[in-house]
Amino acid sequence: MGLDNDPGMLDGHGLVDADTMRRLLAEAHRIVVTTGIRDEPSDADAQAAAAATRYVPSRKLQSLVRAGELCCTFPGCNQPVWAVDLDHTHPYDHRNPDRGGKTSERNLKPLCRFHHRIKTFGNWRDHQDDYLAVWFEAPTGHTYLGNPFTGRDLFNSLRTQPPDHPARQRLADERTARTTTHRRQLDEWDTANPPPF
Repeated sequence: MGLDNDPGMLDGHGLVDADTMRRLLAEAHRIVVTTGIRDEPSDADAQAAAAATRYVPSRKLQSLVRAGELCCTFPGCNQPVWAVDLDHTHPYDHRNPDRGGKTSERNLKPLCRFHHRIKTFGNWRDHQDDYLAVWFEAPTGHTYLGNPFTGRDLFNSLRTQPPDHPARQRLADERTARTTTHRRQLDEWDTANPPPF
């Protein structure tokens, strides 16, 4: 779109510099993928909630998840993202889709077929944190961070904020109270000790 000089991701090829990407996209059919962060609910939010109860993610969601990663998320695997499966971190509940395993950006990650099967049928466990980093626990009990360098590091528009949590608000309130108290104390000291000039 020419808004910045960030690289682009071309399925089947990988990262492409900004100038080459602009030339390729000059007359191409485009789908803009965003994280969809909005202040007020919209029809798109209702559609996303309905889509979260389906097992197969929409093409737009597939593109978003794949753009957020560069390859299989299993530690050390570099299988390209366009040739991998999208795996639910919390398993999808086929009998009652509303109960768990939503099909959403926060519950999907790319895994190559080999590592997808190891995770599904082996004794490996996985977890995604609030920043969408993927952690794997080996059968031995050791924990490994999935590939630490992701598409979200390259594409600023894909960066996500963790969901609101009551503890974060409490910490922010305490920080504000400390700052206000400290400023009041400084103002009182300045009033009691005016400068000599």
